Formats: sequence, C-alpha cells, structure tokens
Amino acid sequence: MSDLVPFDIQTEIIKKLPIKSLIRLRSVSKPWKSLIDSPKSIHDNCLRDNQPHHLLVRYVLRSVVKYVSFLDDDDDSIPQQKFCPTVPVILKRLHHASKVGSSHGIVCFYGFYKDIDYGTDMVVLWNPTIRKSVGIVITKVLHRRIVIGFGVCPNTSDPKLVKITHNRSFGTETINCVFWEVEVFTLSVGAWRSISIVTPFKPVELFWSQVFINGVIYWLGYDRIAVDSANTHHRIISFDLKSEKFGEVFLSNSLVSSTGDLSVSKLMDSLVVIESYMKAGEPVCAVWKINHDVLKSCTKLYTVKADSAIINLVLEFSKNGELVMEVLDFYGQCFVEIYEPCSGQVKYLEGFNDKSTSYTVNSYTETLALLHQSDSIIY
Repeated sequence: MSDLVPFDIQTEIIKKLPIKSLIRLRSVSKPWKSLIDSPKSIHDNCLRDNQPHHLLVRYVLRSVVKYVSFLDDDDDSIPQQKFCPTVPVILKRLHHASKVGSSHGIVCFYGFYKDIDYGTDMVVLWNPTIRKSVGIVITKVLHRRIVIGFGVCPNTSDPKLVKITHNRSFGTETINCVFWEVEVFTLSVGAWRSISIVTPFKPVELFWSQVFINGVIYWLGYDRIAVDSANTHHRIISFDLKSEKFGEVFLSNSLVSSTGDLSVSKLMDSLVVIESYMKAGEPVCAVWKINHDVLKSCTKLYTVKADSAIINLVLEFSKNGELVMEVLDFYGQCFVEIYEPCSGQVKYLEGFNDKSTSYTVNSYTETLALLHQSDSIIY
C-alpha cells in the first residue's frame, strides 16, 4: 500500500483480507503487525461470518493417525479441495484422542498425553489455519468421572474449558444421586477456577456428546429411574459462557424416553438431536431440531438409512446442511459418506483407504484465534 493512503483506509482494507494474507502481512511492517496482532483485530476476525469453512477429518490408517482438511463450500455439495494440515507435536503425542468440539476456528481434542517421563490427561486446542496450538493438563480424581466442554466466549473471543466432575452417591433407596464439581479454565488467565453451581435442575450424568452454539455449550445427559434399572430419561444441559450459568433444554417426551442412542449436534446454528435406532430390523437415524421457543417441542427433519451399509456414527454436518456419517459395509469396511437431505442421495467422501478406521470430523472456519500461542503446555 502507498504511504499516500491514510492508515484508517489501510485498516479497513486489511480487515477484509483472508487469514493467510494477514499472516504474511504481519512481516511487512510494524504498524501492520501491530494492527493484525491487536486483541480487537483478533476478536473482530473471529466474529466474521464470511470466512472459509472446512471439515477436518481425523482417522486411523494402519495404526497411524492422519488428518485431512476439506474446503466446505456452499456451492459444492461434496467437499473437493483438500490438504493435509501441519499437525502440532502435542497433538501427535495425544493418544486415544477424542473429539470435544470446535469454535471460532479452534478444534478441541481430549486424550492421554504420553511423553518420555510422564503421562497425563490433556486437552489440546488447535487452530489448523495458522498452525497454533496449546495443551491444557486435566487433573483427574480417582474413581470420579469427568466431562469436558469447550467454546470461545463470544464477547471476549477467549477460549474456555468447562470441567464437570461427577460424584455418585447411592443411598438405601434405589435413587442414584449425582453431584457435580465444576471448574472453568480461561485461556487468557491460564488457570482453573471453581464456580458455584446454581442449577434449575437435579445434576445428572453427562455424556461426552456436546456442541457449542452462539455462546452456549450443550451436553446430552441422562438420569436413571433406579440404580439397577436400564431405563433412563434423556436430558440436554446447557452452560452459557458469558454468565457461566447452567440451564436445561426440554426435549419432547418421545426423545426423553427414547431407547435409541442419542447425540447432540449443530445444523446451521440450530441445536439438533441425532437418534439412532432399529426399524423393521434395520438401523436408521433421525435428525430432530430443537424448538427453543416452544416448551418440549422437537421437529423431526428427516430419517436416514444407508442403502448398502450400516450407519455407525453421525460425525458432523457440512456448512449447507448435509449429514457426514461413518458407515460400515457388510464386509466390515469403514467409510465416510455424505447424505444430501433434499435429494436423498448418499455419496462417498473421496480420498480414504478402505482400511481406515475411527473417524472423527470437526467443522471449523479460518480465524486468527490462538495467534499468540505456541506449542506449549499449561499445567
């Protein structure tokens, strides 16, 4: 840019540039670097809704973990452009990594971090676009179960983790009581803090199925009718990252008492529940949209059945609403397929060996989140 162009005009131009261009411009001049690195610039960048969208696929091929990122474009029902991102060392050392979620360009994994001298549970936050990451050690208590939630606080663009430790208590009756201990980790502070629990409901067991939508983390949960009973009541528990308060989303009676496997997901900024069950001896899954404005109201959007395979897991939704799912054929081979609800067509996601297993998919946008981080570990 010419020195004749006022800096405020330069600022407006820079705001509209793609992420990879911003990273290069940081080395052009000190004023530009200072502008791009400023907290306000990073915050504004994270809130932009026109950034490129990707699907990050993690899979295991012959005991080797691999990552592939697909450009998820509105104009293409099947992602075509792909690349292999540079995976940080701390993520490579994360064993048995499971998906927690994604938010504002950051993907979050949880697993066992194994180094030469020690091993511990850890969360890894990773921005694949700018190759930045950070690991946060998770302290566990023996015989207590924990569940992790992740999201980026929308008013500060600060990544947060929520750790809920379950304590079970069995009385003389048949009722199973669950008590929570809750801690919140804010990345800018770099420390955990306990918070008081003010819930409008009885604490329940939480699954690892979670999703982050518009500043709120949602977990799928359940409570048992009795200790020795297989019957459960499904629940959806929420946590607002701004107010740091819990809430509950009320399900329809059919989902509360469903005997199928449930999970929560995000479909175009809407909270949805995936219900997997058997119908006429064949496995199918239904997609339910939660209607927040009507109490206990859920709308079934569609039901999916893979014609020549068994739907093993629903992995993610693409930007324009297609269902990304892991399927098993009748020979036990594992594949990733994409279901297009309008046409009802099912297509393979190309580029995976038929020996691949253990798929997870995270959707993410290109942002500057974690710009000032490095491959470090916070204890």
